[in-house]
Amino acid sequence: MKCILCGKTSEIAFLSPETRRMFKKQFPNKSADEIVDNSGVCPECLILPLGERKNLAARVVEEKLDEHWRNRMMDALMKRKNGR
Repeated sequence: MKCILCGKTSEIAFLSPETRRMFKKQFPNKSADEIVDNSGVCPECLILPLGERKNLAARVVEEKLDEHWRNRMMDALMKRKNGR
């Protein structure tokens, strides 16, 4: 699993039966392990104080927004360059 907060790759932690049922209800066509494999929060980030986790999450959101807008600008520039 790749941590969405720090970017490190780590092993999946144990998923409780309740968590598995919730995933099954929300995503009936995927297994809980498959969902968690894609992204999640690593054990190291989970034990950080809430304030630090919030700061990391805010930074990740800001980076993703910046990336999104950069991609949109590049697409617009390419369309303009190609005369579309």
